[in-house]
Amino acid sequence: MKKFLSVAVFVICVLSINFCFARYYDNDSNYVLFGAWGSGGYFHYWYLPSIEIQEYNPPHYQISATEVVIGGKKIISETREKISIRYNWYTKETFHFENGHWVNDTVEGLEGEYYKNRANALFRAAYRMNFYN
Repeated sequence: MKKFLSVAVFVICVLSINFCFARYYDNDSNYVLFGAWGSGGYFHYWYLPSIEIQEYNPPHYQISATEVVIGGKKIISETREKISIRYNWYTKETFHFENGHWVNDTVEGLEGEYYKNRANALFRAAYRMNFYN
């Protein structure tokens, strides 16, 4: 029984350490997490000081900011990319600028979850309200 309890305590300690680790920028108020995707546990953040309101013409909005992606299984990598998102409040559509033109964000499936969370988090960071309910 003593051996079993020792093993159980050890396993609980290891698991609690593993699950309690803070994610990369969780304690930095300059970053807001909007999701984790990928097999390597890539965490996606908005870098708040980079937010730029490019258009405020309700129901149309355009916001730009730096998206930070960090994570990986064996080697931790970090990328930063300036992203621009257009919003139409009435139709609840979002668009991102890609390869020189605006692309409608699909909000269905796993890819849609990413686009929806990304757009909603940026809108909330800029205007203190959700774009999607």
